Amino acid sequence: MIPLLVLGGIGTLLGAAIFLTSWKEVVEWLQNFVAKLKKVWEEVNPLVPSAAVMYGDLIVNGADIISRIMHKLYYKEGEDWVEEVTICKVPENEVPEAIRRKLNMNEETDITTDMERELELTI
Repeated sequence: MIPLLVLGGIGTLLGAAIFLTSWKEVVEWLQNFVAKLKKVWEEVNPLVPSAAVMYGDLIVNGADIISRIMHKLYYKEGEDWVEEVTICKVPENEVPEAIRRKLNMNEETDITTDMERELELTI
């Protein structure tokens, strides 16, 4: 019995290691899947009874929220440690007006100080 538990533990660790090394691909797959799910739901939604629409909307919105959860991933490339953070997409109306104006100039712009002021943080 003990050897089976040890083998199960080793298998779990190996599976977790493989999963973590391909985290970026997992996140990309999830985002693509959610986008496809939303598209299919928009097509199917009018054909579904109203009681089921409520549950379908909950599932699609929940999947969308889950795919946008921020995560930090740490790993080592050679001698360097890497911190990878998800990028959050926001609607245009959530971006402060001053920053939108700067970004609409069609040239490279540093908005670090503006963001520090807006967030009241030091970046």
